[in-house]
Amino acid sequence: MGFERRARYGDDPLLPHRTGAPPGEVLAIVNREVYEELDRTTFLTVFYGVLDLPARTLTFARAGHGPLVRYNPKSSQPPQLYEPDGTILGMLDPSFFRIQEETIQVSPGDVLVVWTDGVNECPDGAGDEFGIERVVETIASTRSSNARKVID
Repeated sequence: MGFERRARYGDDPLLPHRTGAPPGEVLAIVNREVYEELDRTTFLTVFYGVLDLPARTLTFARAGHGPLVRYNPKSSQPPQLYEPDGTILGMLDPSFFRIQEETIQVSPGDVLVVWTDGVNECPDGAGDEFGIERVVETIASTRSSNARKVID
């Protein structure tokens, strides 16, 4: 287990990230490691991104995780939803694992929001899931708020 990773990166589990491996590659390595350790009823969802401040870009991948929402309170544009494909970690043999990366430009003032799936899966009083659409609507309603108010 982990022979391929160790051959390339040694015994340091964070080395792929430290060597600048892109998010998709890091998540594929993590999948190889956890696939052998988890039973088939246990899985992980992950959002992993690398923010390049000088280039003002965010490169990210998501393994079964919810989307990224980006908006800028100074813009009239609606929040943008980013959902690159990605397989849940630990569920599929590594030969079937698929992940996409996406790189977006980040402007000064942009707000980037990622949340746990417990937020959109939370049932309302009628037993219906809150849903991603309502999460995005809630985020949009906080346009003039600071980060703390968006979280609350």
